Amino acid sequence: MSPAASLARLSAPVLLLLAAAAGGARAQAPPASAGPSPAPAAIPLPEVAARATEVDTLLQGHAALLSPAPATARIERELPGASAFIDRRFQQTIALLRAHPALETLEAQQGFWAHRQELTSAWLDALTRRATTLQAALTDLAARRRAWTATRDAALDAQAPEPTLRRIAEMLAALEAAEARLHAERARALDLQERVAREVARCRTALGLIDEAQRQAVRGLLGRDHPPIWSPELWAPVGREGLSPPRQAGVAWWRTLVEFVRDPASGLLAHGAF
Repeated sequence: MSPAASLARLSAPVLLLLAAAAGGARAQAPPASAGPSPAPAAIPLPEVAARATEVDTLLQGHAALLSPAPATARIERELPGASAFIDRRFQQTIALLRAHPALETLEAQQGFWAHRQELTSAWLDALTRRATTLQAALTDLAARRRAWTATRDAALDAQAPEPTLRRIAEMLAALEAAEARLHAERARALDLQERVAREVARCRTALGLIDEAQRQAVRGLLGRDHPPIWSPELWAPVGREGLSPPRQAGVAWWRTLVEFVRDPASGLLAHGAF
């Protein structure tokens, strides 16, 4: 084999390794930053009539979102009274906790606030679903409005017939009106959601305070009222005075018994005389 062929044969693996390394470097390179989103495509003029019919059907479906759902209407009707009730009970609970109540009282308070938190959390979940549905509808309408705006510009450039331009203008007006109504309904749902979230937070605060009071009450029950028997404090007086001899203890016991018998209040003398 000639020297040139040997050199080429030896350099082939090296070239392959270099190519693989270059490919790996390209794969590990960070992706280029995404540019602005592309402009919406205009609807072809021959499809304007058919697409307009689709928009009419879509807007009829969105009309149901403009009327509050039964659950939302009930929450909006009951929330003022529920909020006032929670406010009163919260103040009462704070005053009760300052008095260091028994564990049974704390358990009753805990049950009340747990039930109230469950109710307000269910309201919050329903309003969150409502706001999410409205937001999805608004996102869809915004995308369609941009597409019809691009269609209007393209139709004007192409000098489309007047009926086509009028139909496009009607679709844009209908989409904009539907967006405005959905924006108002979403703002209403978000405001109601925020009010309910405040009540959920107050329930959680009350439960946290009750939980802390329960821990303090348990620590008080397990606390030591007197020093243990091995405590030097307990035996300090004995060390100073010493243990009484058994004789002294017996004499003191006998004197106490005699005084009790002689006491008229005990009635023992009258009973013996009888």
